[in-house]
Amino acid sequence: MRRIEIHPSVYLAWNLANIEACLAGSPRIEPIHFLVATLIIIDGVFEEVANTMKLTPETVREIFDIAAECRSVLRMSDDDITSARRKLRTLLHRNDAEGLTMLHRSGESRYIFQRAGRRTIEAGREQLNLRDVFEEILDHMPPDAKQFLNTHAKPLPKGVDEWPDYIVDETRG
Repeated sequence: MRRIEIHPSVYLAWNLANIEACLAGSPRIEPIHFLVATLIIIDGVFEEVANTMKLTPETVREIFDIAAECRSVLRMSDDDITSARRKLRTLLHRNDAEGLTMLHRSGESRYIFQRAGRRTIEAGREQLNLRDVFEEILDHMPPDAKQFLNTHAKPLPKGVDEWPDYIVDETRG
């Protein structure tokens, strides 16, 4: 199997997902925790964790660019994304959750990463980034998240960077 590198955006999401899983009292990092982590990154409220990871300003700019790609895939307004993130966090967080610790990914999360890796290889890229992982999460949407994500996100056709303006967003009615 071909090895690919992992972009810092994925490591950032992994750290944020670990925090979310701990705050939820979960024994493993589930896809829904990676989803919340990605929404945090899309919302741009990740700098504290990025600083603890000692990410360079250049890397943070790259992550903002990848977050913009994820936002375009989601096809939701910024306000709707923020609302979904907050509702998911409220759903997941428990008051009796213990402190932060390093958790492992669940089997479902590992599956998402395997599929994202295949997506990266099929696209001819050498580096797995957050968009690859995010698109796999959306393709295998955690059931608890569906009610909060008002989207019909679909992967873009090959060779297309964004949806044309004439495609109507079915979620807006």
